[in-house]
Amino acid sequence: MIELILFILCAIVIITSGNFLIRNSVKVSRFFGLSEFEIRDILITLCLSLPVITLFGSAVFLKYNNIALGILITTSAINFLLIPGIHILRGKRRIKRAELIFSCIILLLLFINPAGIGILLIFTFIFYLLYSYKKIGKGKRHIFIKYHPISNFIIGLSLFNLIFCSYLLIATFPFSILGINSILFSILISFIILIPNVLSTRRFYDLTPLFSSNVTTLSILPAIFSFELPSKLSSFSNQITIMLIFLILLLIYTTQRKEIGRYFGSILLIGYVLFLISLII
Repeated sequence: MIELILFILCAIVIITSGNFLIRNSVKVSRFFGLSEFEIRDILITLCLSLPVITLFGSAVFLKYNNIALGILITTSAINFLLIPGIHILRGKRRIKRAELIFSCIILLLLFINPAGIGILLIFTFIFYLLYSYKKIGKGKRHIFIKYHPISNFIIGLSLFNLIFCSYLLIATFPFSILGINSILFSILISFIILIPNVLSTRRFYDLTPLFSSNVTTLSILPAIFSFELPSKLSSFSNQITIMLIFLILLLIYTTQRKEIGRYFGSILLIGYVLFLISLII
């Protein structure tokens, strides 16, 4: 019973801290001395990725490799399919093609799972960073989200909360009491840690940061732990295939239209339902 209470408390802290960092990215950028245009391309992407990065790292540290990959794949599906699908149903949205292309390349690499996949993922991420740097250099200065005054102390506290509570969330989960397997646990954790993503991006016209955060996590995390994880990637080949198919459809759609119509939101949600079915069966 104590473990379950601790799990719930850690989940609440992670949701609160993640949402706090994302919604106050403007203040965070000034804390690090970044220009306001860089907020969209660096800080929001980083803040969207942080919960996934911390949970993945905690799972690997605790030797729960199946859970680590499960969290990575299920959170990617939520960012690729579920959240965009929900927001697009509410109104037309925009996603930059470059992020879709890089996302497809990374998913293709994960599906093929060639020898030296870690190096290939790192090189892909470096090319993405070079592209982002060039894009930032051509951009204008913007403010993308509203913020409230906060102190530097609270920024650091939120980061600490994410790291510490991510570890506790996995280390103390009562598997034996609840009888939940690694896949169901990964789905549960993914919904918990991505609640801030849903809340913070609901007013975004451009959903590119969601895809940028996935480019970061799907390239960096498997690359860093490539000495342990490649052998387990094959168990998620069906799920990676589903994401890749629907992202290719989305990429084809965006080459013809600047805005994504509401009906395509339904298509993305169908893709996410298929993803869940492939996990369960």
